[in-house]
Amino acid sequence: MKQRVLWQRIAVIAALCFLSIALVAAADGAPMDARLVGALEPMAADLGTAFTYQGRLSKSGAAVTDACDFRFRLYDDAVGGAQIGQQVEETEVEVKDGHFAVRLDFGANAFNGEARWLEIEVKCGSETSFTLLSPRTSILPGPYALALPGLWTRQHDISPNLIGGVAANSVKEGAWGATIGGGGTRWQPNRVTDNYGVIAGGEGNRTGNDNEIFDDAEFSTIGGGLKNKAVGGYSTIAGGMGNRAEGFNATIAGGIENRVTGEYNATVGGGYGNVASGVDATVAGGNANEAGGWATTVSGGVSNTITADVAVIGGGLRNEIFGSVSTIAGGEGHTINHDYGAIGGGLNNQVYAHFGVIAGGGGWKSEQGNIVWDQYGAIGGGHDNKAGDDDPDIESAMGATVGGGMSNRAFGRTSTVSGGENNEAGDEGATVSGGRNNKAAYNLATVGGGQMNIAGGSFATVAGGSGNKASHTGATVGGGSGNEASGLYATVPGGQSNKAAGMYSFAAGYAASAQHAGTFVWADRQSSPFSSTAENQFLIQASGGVGIGTNAPQAALDVAGRTRTDVLEIDGGLDLAEPFEIRDPESIQPGMALSIDPDHPGQLRLADRAYDRLVAGCASGANGVNPGLIMAQEGVLEGDVVPVALTGRVYCYADASYGPIHPGDLLTTSDTPGHLMVVQDHNRAQGAIVGKAMSGLDEGKGFVLVLVSLQ
Repeated sequence: MKQRVLWQRIAVIAALCFLSIALVAAADGAPMDARLVGALEPMAADLGTAFTYQGRLSKSGAAVTDACDFRFRLYDDAVGGAQIGQQVEETEVEVKDGHFAVRLDFGANAFNGEARWLEIEVKCGSETSFTLLSPRTSILPGPYALALPGLWTRQHDISPNLIGGVAANSVKEGAWGATIGGGGTRWQPNRVTDNYGVIAGGEGNRTGNDNEIFDDAEFSTIGGGLKNKAVGGYSTIAGGMGNRAEGFNATIAGGIENRVTGEYNATVGGGYGNVASGVDATVAGGNANEAGGWATTVSGGVSNTITADVAVIGGGLRNEIFGSVSTIAGGEGHTINHDYGAIGGGLNNQVYAHFGVIAGGGGWKSEQGNIVWDQYGAIGGGHDNKAGDDDPDIESAMGATVGGGMSNRAFGRTSTVSGGENNEAGDEGATVSGGRNNKAAYNLATVGGGQMNIAGGSFATVAGGSGNKASHTGATVGGGSGNEASGLYATVPGGQSNKAAGMYSFAAGYAASAQHAGTFVWADRQSSPFSSTAENQFLIQASGGVGIGTNAPQAALDVAGRTRTDVLEIDGGLDLAEPFEIRDPESIQPGMALSIDPDHPGQLRLADRAYDRLVAGCASGANGVNPGLIMAQEGVLEGDVVPVALTGRVYCYADASYGPIHPGDLLTTSDTPGHLMVVQDHNRAQGAIVGKAMSGLDEGKGFVLVLVSLQ
């Protein structure tokens, strides 16, 4: 009778990069178990794919000491399924006191993050057949392995490959140091074909050029997306779909069907159908844009093209650059034909000279756009403006500028028309800032705006208004109507019907007339003209008062702000006072002693106890002596305030019942509310002294003139 062999228990727990295996099986109805008693044995250099099992084997309750044969098979299912790798056989394994160890290796791709089951057969000693342990045992992840589902490592003697995602993701055999973070499908897996390639995720992506050389497209990276190909060395595609980075160190951030064909360092940021074909070229986004020169940039837009070097198109539609180091920021239908040109935007603007600039504007038709004809010319915007003189010499009116407006012309060398309509800067350095039908007719003359103004002298200026004239060298009219500065460097700032006829004269207001050299005349709206009578006068006619720093003067001269003078003489008062908020201000009379109110920060109260170290001073204005100077900041600490003398001479209420007061006596607060008294106890008076008496009081209550000096 065949002897029934009873295997009580076999448990095998294996460690494979923190993978643990628990086996529970049965043969002929007997439970079996093997238990791990050791750890992974150390390996040098390449770890390989082998791992060590160390277990304990018992039979009929007794530890086995024998030579045993084992068969190990790895499957992808608990029942049936496909076998993974080859069967591993270990013969004559020494089992001593139940302990045994075997080394297993199912190949590089055995563990790829998908579930695996281990099938084991064993026979010991004189047994003639193997006992199959059933059911198969699931290989379970350990705690650290749980954090890395769907990841497996393929060893290489230089650098291992890390592969995640679906099992169909792959690193080409022979490549090393590659990483696939995840993603992929069985239909469109992710692939790395060159050394150190990286695919973070997505579907159907490939890094490397898939030839038989592994280091000619290495270090390429794809972050994710669909069907992207980073085929140039050190190239990068962050995401998107159908993008292709061909050049060395090429970059595509995203988008659809973008290409980088520049030899090296070219970039496409996103968008659709963009091409960066130049070395160091960049297309940031948009549609059907091409950066074709060295270090060129197209930031976005549609159908923009650059064929020169170091040029930039920011966006827009159908813009073209043929000049190197030129820029079109946006807009439509712009052209730059010379180097170092710039167009900011607008429609149908043209630059036909080096260093020409058009910021924007233009017209629906090509002939209505803005045009720069001469070098260094500039147009800020508007419609049908021209900078330069449109002759064959591109230097004859160079540096001309039109800021904007309509139909303005800057014909003079370095001349400027800032805006407006039909304005003309017709001589070297002339300027018209705006308005309509204005002229700056002499060199360095200026018209700021308005209408029908004329700057008719060298360096002359009319700032604006209507019908004004600056008709002498350096003359200035600021604005208004019908004003004229006819004197050398004369000035009329504005108003109406003012005349500055004397050299270096100034006339302002209404009908002010500075007829003499060096005179200043300002006139309010009075019925009769106000004219100078001699040279170097400063005349002001202001019936409502002159305010400095205030728009509501309370006197003929009212200054709100800092004033500086060598000598300031004040004849309206004696003390320096500051207004304070007072508790119960109705009870306070000028001359009463006041102390700091500890219950209301920043406020004062009536002093009502002797030797009060909170004393602040006396209310100013008593006995006919006004404060000479009151310090205050408008809008700050306002309310029901009383001016309090901080220094100087002020009359204060005093009570001589505590002792007669003589000139020179130190005074402090008393128990009589609001009254001072002579200091008797100098120790208590420290910090409570208001000042010195300058007049006496022998008895009773009354005023004493006090030189305030808080101590």
